[in-house]
Parts: sequence; structure tokens; C-alpha cells
Amino acid sequence: TAADTGRTSYSMGAAGLSINWIYKRLLLNQNPEFENPEYIIYVFINDHIRRLFAFEILMNTENIRYKIKNGRLEETKSILNYLYSSFFIKKLARTIAAKERKKEIKDGYPLFNKLLFETKKIIDSRYKDTKFVLLEYPQLKDENRLPEEEIEKIKSMGIIYINAEE
Repeated sequence: TAADTGRTSYSMGAAGLSINWIYKRLLLNQNPEFENPEYIIYVFINDHIRRLFAFEILMNTENIRYKIKNGRLEETKSILNYLYSSFFIKKLARTIAAKERKKEIKDGYPLFNKLLFETKKIIDSRYKDTKFVLLEYPQLKDENRLPEEEIEKIKSMGIIYINAEE
């Protein structure tokens, strides 16, 4: 925080959000107060992979969902978003999100990586000297941490990776 570091700090999101929200806010330039910050820090928890595919997040907020189409990110909507008040639909949506999360991990995190890459591109084009940091805040068990191969991909994008436990 600013009190700890003596640096100005901004929050780009809120609890419960993932990289998809940071990407959308940067895409829409919803942080005009930023004047070339030294760092933009994304605090990653392992549940953020599931949240990429969730239909609803905190306080009945509709999630922003993306898919990769022809190599580009495309925002998607689902009929499940509008029917989410039904218990059956919630259960179905959660089952779908869990399957999509497993596939994302099995396939090497393609959507997560695309969102990180596109976020980094916006940061680089808008903020000349800003460093993008992914701070992994491990939770639960070690098997939920990002694998070494994924960490290397993140670093190869020019993103600084830090594990909060180390």
C-alpha cells in the first residue's frame, strides 16, 4: 500500500475478480488516473482459473467471460447468466465452469495466457515504464499452484512472477 511503500497505489479490481476484469478495465481505459505507474500488480490465487469460466461472482455480479476465437479474445455471454437465480441453473453452471477449468489446466492455460499477454500489451502501449507483476498468493495445497512450465510462460511474456510464499 502507499502507506507501506511511500508510492501511490491504485486498485484495479475487487475481491473475487480475475485477470479478465483487469484486461477489460484496461481495454476500456477505466483507470484514467494512472500516470505511468511504476508497477501494476495482479495478485493471483489458484481459484482465478475457475473464475475465468464462472457465470456469476460476488454479489450477483455477472462475470465477464472470454473465449479465444481466431486467435483473438472475444467477450461471450451465456443464457445461463440470465437464468442464474434458479438452483438447477446454478448447479449446471458450476459444473460447466469446473469442466472448463480442468480443460484449461490440461491444455496448458491457453485462455489465461492470452488474457495475460493482451493485458501486458495494453500496459506496454499505455504506460511506457510500467512493470507488470503477477504475484501468486498460494492457497490450499501445493498441487493448486501454477506449474513451473506456466511460470516460465508468464516470465517469457515479460511479466515479473513472484510467489508470495518465497
